[in-house]
Amino acid sequence: MKKFGTRLGAVIMSAAMALTLAPSAALTSLAKEEREDRDIHGAVMQLSVPVYGFYNPNSGEHLFTVDLGEADNLGAAGWTEGDIKWYAPTLGDPVYRLYNPNEPLGDHHYTTSAAEVEILVEAGWRNEEVAFYTADTDFTFTVPVYGVYNPNAYPSGRTGAHHFTINKEEADSLLEKGWLEGEPKFYGFEVDVDEAIADQIKVEIDTETPYVGDILTATVDPSYTDLTYHWLVGGTETSTAEMLTVTDDMLGKVITLMVTNADGYTSTSEPTQPVVEGPEAPDYADADSWYEIPAEITKDVDTFFIYPTKYLGSDKSDPDYAPIDNEQMINGIKEQYDKFIGDMYGSSTNLYIPLYRQASFRVEAEVWKKTGDAMPSMSGIPYDDIEDALDYYFENLNEGRPFILAGHSQGSAICLLALERYFSEHPDYLERMVATYAIGYSVTSDYLEENPHLKFATGETDTGVIVSWNSEGAENAEQDAKNIVLQPNAISINPLNWKLDDTYASAEENLGSLVTLAETGENSIQDIGADAKLDLERGVVVTNANIAPISMKDLFGPASFHNNENMLYYVNQKENIEKRIDSFLMNE
Repeated sequence: MKKFGTRLGAVIMSAAMALTLAPSAALTSLAKEEREDRDIHGAVMQLSVPVYGFYNPNSGEHLFTVDLGEADNLGAAGWTEGDIKWYAPTLGDPVYRLYNPNEPLGDHHYTTSAAEVEILVEAGWRNEEVAFYTADTDFTFTVPVYGVYNPNAYPSGRTGAHHFTINKEEADSLLEKGWLEGEPKFYGFEVDVDEAIADQIKVEIDTETPYVGDILTATVDPSYTDLTYHWLVGGTETSTAEMLTVTDDMLGKVITLMVTNADGYTSTSEPTQPVVEGPEAPDYADADSWYEIPAEITKDVDTFFIYPTKYLGSDKSDPDYAPIDNEQMINGIKEQYDKFIGDMYGSSTNLYIPLYRQASFRVEAEVWKKTGDAMPSMSGIPYDDIEDALDYYFENLNEGRPFILAGHSQGSAICLLALERYFSEHPDYLERMVATYAIGYSVTSDYLEENPHLKFATGETDTGVIVSWNSEGAENAEQDAKNIVLQPNAISINPLNWKLDDTYASAEENLGSLVTLAETGENSIQDIGADAKLDLERGVVVTNANIAPISMKDLFGPASFHNNENMLYYVNQKENIEKRIDSFLMNE
């Protein structure tokens, strides 16, 4: 694969983004409909333009132009041919066009030499300024444009003294007939660079209609690890990051992405639809912003539970973040509440579940694929909502009671963000925390080092700690499989023996797994052989449980039990919640 020359690469980048040098008069006179085809809110995006060649059968003159209006006029005046002879870059070193009015039928000449322009102007030629630009020689599609001169043109009464062609055979044939010179005079492209480049790289923004708050990513084919990104909002470059967060000031504007790889190939996406307002933020003073608030306080301890991802947002036109009344999300919360949340936490605590604008599974996956971490997709709108909910909860609902912070998957990720941010600013609240159950998202040693106010559980009854694990089969470790919820240096605690080492806990230590019976759809406590042993290198619980792994192998690996994380050790986990509560209250 050849590449853009260094200079031409820079020139083409500038041309495509319309940031610096304006096109010549000839280029700017492109037909209006042609400009609109290539325009993104005023930013001319073409990298090359066609050079049309005409022949005057009366005078023998050849004329070349990029001006569609001029081309139409020449055709109407009886000039022939009019096809595309080559393509010229939209910026670069200029090729000047000059006209000799002293000949009876006139004559045109093309040159890159400013000195030659001066000489011809002094001799009476008229400078018609820049006709088009010459291409860099170190470029994939560059070809020489040969110039030949007919010394017999003027004596014969014909004025076609100059001709230019990219066809070497044509130039050589004219030399054999007595024409002179024949060397490259400047350079052009043999193909439309816009189309050729588009064939090299395909770039597509992963969202059709951006909402304020969305995180935009893109799919580039073929994939590269060394891309340069240029996000254009309303035609103006706004960011060179791999992802773009949509902000209020982008409302009503279309967004386009241009990418360039290390070889210099550049491609531009289709523009999105104009940016629209995102889902409205919840008002936690309104009961409708909560899925669950206790009708009365009957327990000594609360649980503030943050639900997992239930909004898929699979379609590219779907918002990245669900409104709090999204039907798919609400139905998913109900299913989880009825299956385990209501009993596991509600049987021993007063249960609070705020609704929040959660990240779609689509955007979590897109962000993870780009960065190796899904957390950035949740650290904006979803976390902001939960922070507001925590404020309202502590100021109006908690009344000084001890509490458990709990979640699963996305909910656990937000728990960790809250522990890092919110509770570092509210140490008085943190003192009342029985434990955080952040199941199904990695807690790492790096995270704990960066947050010395936090500590990980070391046993069965310690309090004020983080309890966390991710469950996998051995196949994930054997294949060193990627897992969207697993980060390097992850830590898990064994949910059967509550140890941090690799001591094996057999299925006999499992007091019961929660299984949904296929025949009736009812939930039942069963023995499914869910043993547990820590893989200390990977930072997960490895189990031989007789249950199907989650199906999304490209995101979780071939043997992840992420969707059943709270079910595998259900009774043990439920009892552990009660034990930590008793331990906290005893030492309060």
